[in-house]
Amino acid sequence: MLARLENQYPVSKANSFEHTCTLMQQGAPVIYQGRLLDEQEGLAGYPDFLIRHESGQYQPADAKLSLSEHKKAIQIQLGVYRRLLANDLPALVFLGDGRTALLGNEADALVDAFIAGMRSLLDMPYQPAVRYSHSKCRTCPYHAHCLPEFEAKEDISLLYGIHGHAADHLAANGIATITQLAMSEVESVPDVPYLKGNKRKHRAILQAKSFLTGQIFQLDQAVLPQGTWIHFDIEDNPLTSTRERHVYLWGFLTPAYARENFDAVWSDDETSDYEGWMGFLQKIEAYRSQYAPLVLAHYSNHEKATIKQYAKRYAMENHATVTWLLGDDSPLFDLQKPVLDCLVLPLQGYGLKDICKHPDLVNFQWENEESGSQWSVAQFSRFQSETNLAEKQKIKTEILGYNRDDVMATRQLEVWLRRLFS
Repeated sequence: MLARLENQYPVSKANSFEHTCTLMQQGAPVIYQGRLLDEQEGLAGYPDFLIRHESGQYQPADAKLSLSEHKKAIQIQLGVYRRLLANDLPALVFLGDGRTALLGNEADALVDAFIAGMRSLLDMPYQPAVRYSHSKCRTCPYHAHCLPEFEAKEDISLLYGIHGHAADHLAANGIATITQLAMSEVESVPDVPYLKGNKRKHRAILQAKSFLTGQIFQLDQAVLPQGTWIHFDIEDNPLTSTRERHVYLWGFLTPAYARENFDAVWSDDETSDYEGWMGFLQKIEAYRSQYAPLVLAHYSNHEKATIKQYAKRYAMENHATVTWLLGDDSPLFDLQKPVLDCLVLPLQGYGLKDICKHPDLVNFQWENEESGSQWSVAQFSRFQSETNLAEKQKIKTEILGYNRDDVMATRQLEVWLRRLFS
């Protein structure tokens, strides 16, 4: 959306509340990442864009992947921006399907309720009772404030697999701490929402014990397939004009599994998407001829699901390589499955980095500590917009380095599992 607006208007990037005010006073056509503040009301807002209307006033605008402007969170967010701007112009929502929606006074009631609810929380003499969520809390700027309190209370929602609602019901039945859960017998743990059945309860008890002691518990003996292993990982961009994910990097680690054994198929942009897909299939056929039997190892179902999507996108469900990849004798092997099925680890999340970075588990460290899947998408966006060829190549090299570390981590996870299960 930024690129699209820059093709039509001069765009000014704001860097503070005061700078935003100055740009508005100067009549800037479009302000990117503006900052709005009403100190009297205690409200601040950060709209993606402020667009100058023909009346001279500004409309807030946000870009969303959502296909609907009717989501409550979107209406509240844009409604707060309108309130901060204090005019009657509707807010703009650039939706994921290419539409631009307008939000006007119909969101006012939601905004009123939201602000009233937040103020009542802030007026409380104590923090409201909440549960921990690893996936949500770890990205929150207040994580360092809240986590010690959860840990001090041994809140059982700290455990992998324990939903907040399950934690509430367990506490009501006398199991309020991780120690209490660890000391419980399966038969004494009640059926509660998100935690029903002896198998899940048994795992929850072991998860509590693992959390307290750092011990690894083996639930079953994993069977790792025989053959020559090649480790496989993709980098894809969901932010395309068609909303179809574009795989810009198909990465592999081949024997003897050193840095120089990293192999990849790269796609510069959506226009070369088909060439990238065909390059991937050709690479697979070459591996299939060279290594037999072949095991194509990855972590999570994302790679297999993406291959299915690409086969459907290009009407190649019956292509010989595709049917082999997705058939009964598929070489694809998801390493996350034996981890989840057979192990209880002292972790709050079972992602590849959670396991591999842990010093007492795989202990593999990425060269770039900031790298990650979202980092990769952001770097690829920079790659596409960069005009300096040297800088463009540098960005590409960084993305390739991140993917190389991903497949090297998957290899180290394989080695660790073989040692563990031997």
